[in-house]
Amino acid sequence: MILLPRKDLKQQTIKRFNQRYPDIGVDESIVFNDGQQVCVQTYAYLLRHYSELDVKTFDYIVVDEAHHAQANGLKKILEYFQPDNLLGFTATDERLDQKNLEDIFGQYETQMTLKEAIEREIIPPISVYRLQTNIDLSKVRFNGKDFVKSDLQKTIQIPSRDELIVNLVKDSFSETIISGQPVKQGLVFCVDIKHAKRIAKLFNDVCLSAVNAINLRIQPTLL
Repeated sequence: MILLPRKDLKQQTIKRFNQRYPDIGVDESIVFNDGQQVCVQTYAYLLRHYSELDVKTFDYIVVDEAHHAQANGLKKILEYFQPDNLLGFTATDERLDQKNLEDIFGQYETQMTLKEAIEREIIPPISVYRLQTNIDLSKVRFNGKDFVKSDLQKTIQIPSRDELIVNLVKDSFSETIISGQPVKQGLVFCVDIKHAKRIAKLFNDVCLSAVNAINLRIQPTLL
């Protein structure tokens, strides 16, 4: 059993199995069909159906985005089954609630730093552009989960700073624009919807097509 958080990842995983290991029977059915060796499913689906299965149904359970394993739903699934092997993968093993993943997966067998992953070409190299401003962030409070929104609004929602960000993106990535058509896409995180709309307008003003997250029906992330 391979457990994933979303349907799109489920389909991608099945597709890649079929491409790389065509001799292995892979399906999303939790009731194994003839020739099926691997089941790929989402947390949500298995949470609705796990009690229909025997606790020893799976020899192996692999959990992608394993930092979710301490969440009530996924934890309930993992406590129900008794596989011979339980394997979890995550790039973010430190949870904000301080709950320990070793309680579920045991001592970590393998760890890889971001630098090692880049050197082994598992992930692409990272280019970092740092924009220096004179804004003092020391008084922006952190409530243990997020930065306080009102502090962010007062501190970083400054028109001159927004313009610096847009100009940096335009100057640094102008080579990605060919005949007016962008060949790369990007994501800008903003404080709130109002801030996202203002940043999007600034991008459009310099001929970089942009829309704010609310128009895409995506819940904005607060930073």
